[in-house]
Amino acid sequence: MKKKKNSEQSLSSYLSYKKIFLICITTLGILMIFACGFIFFLAQSIEGLGNSFSNSCEPEYPHSFEALARVDLPPNYDNFDSVCGGMQGWVAEATFTIDPNDLDLFLATTSIAQPLSKNFLPDSIYSFYFNTLENQPDNHLYGFYLNGADWLEEILVDVSDDEMWIVYFTVLAG
Repeated sequence: MKKKKNSEQSLSSYLSYKKIFLICITTLGILMIFACGFIFFLAQSIEGLGNSFSNSCEPEYPHSFEALARVDLPPNYDNFDSVCGGMQGWVAEATFTIDPNDLDLFLATTSIAQPLSKNFLPDSIYSFYFNTLENQPDNHLYGFYLNGADWLEEILVDVSDDEMWIVYFTVLAG
């Protein structure tokens, strides 16, 4: 009788352990499904952020640069290139060529005061385009505007060529 009782207890214990094991496996499976769903949701969210880090003013669309930088390009600009981006603060930069007579027209849409300084450069230049030049021009104009920590405008103009000037314009905000 004792053997039968022990074997029944063993069987009962075995079945209890088996139920506990199945419950644990089922619970782990459900948790894995939720974890995979969460990872998928997170990946989709991060993928959506991809556009946040791209150039928000592609050179093919100069109007997006104008809107972001709050300026108007002169009607006869050429060789336009721009880059914009940021998160907590942002930057809008462009380089383009203009007729020397159009510089005042462009400057009138900025906050930079005239006249621009001739052949003066501060210790640090914000323009990525200007900083990456192999040979910086000897003849240039420089202007700067700062409104607290919220808005900065910088312009450098390469005036080496009497026919066509190269403008490097930067706006930092936020």
